[in-house]
Amino acid sequence: METTKHRRAQIIDALTLLFGSHLLETASREAFFRSMGTEDAFGEPDETLPSRVKTVQKRFIHWTTLDQQGAIPALLINFGRGGTQTEGGDRTEFASLGEIEEQLPIAVLVIVKEDSTREPPYPLTDQVSDMVYSLERLVNGTQDLEVEGVCKVRLQGLPETSEGFLSALEGTPFEVLKFRIIVTHVYDASTSV
Repeated sequence: METTKHRRAQIIDALTLLFGSHLLETASREAFFRSMGTEDAFGEPDETLPSRVKTVQKRFIHWTTLDQQGAIPALLINFGRGGTQTEGGDRTEFASLGEIEEQLPIAVLVIVKEDSTREPPYPLTDQVSDMVYSLERLVNGTQDLEVEGVCKVRLQGLPETSEGFLSALEGTPFEVLKFRIIVTHVYDASTSV
C-alpha cells in the first residue's frame, strides 16, 4: 500500500532532489536517484554552479564518518529548530480564509575539506564562497518547490561556519557550513500537513 507523504516531508524531498540534481557529482547520481525513488529529471549537474558534492542525504552524519567513507564534500538536510505558525499569517487575507501561514525552517549542513592532491589547489575559503553562491542561486531561485501551498523559499542570511576552529582542533583542513532555509507555506487551519 502506497501512502502519500505529508507536505513537510514533500518539502524536504523537493529540496533534497533540487540539491542532488544540480550539485551531485556524476559518479554519485545513479544511486542518489534510486534512493529518492525517481529518475534524474534535471539531466547533468548545472555547470554554471561552481560547487559539487559527493553525497546529498536527508539525515545528519558526523563529518568524520563522511570522511572515512570518502563522501566529502557532503550536503546534509533535515528539519531545523524553531519556525512559526500564524493564523492568517503576515498577509491578513489568509485569516479570513481560515488558513495558517507556516515558516518551516530547514537545516542544511555542508561539509567541505581541502584536498592537497588537487591541482590547482582548492582552498577552503574558495569552497565556502562557491557553496554560498551555489545554494543562493538554487534556493533563492525557486518559489514553490512544486509542493502545494508553498509560496516562498529563501536562505536565511549567510551560513554559520566553524571559522577555522574545526581545522585547528583536528589538524585537518575541514569546514562545516550551517545554512538555514525558511519555506513559507499556507494551509487550512482545520487540517495538519
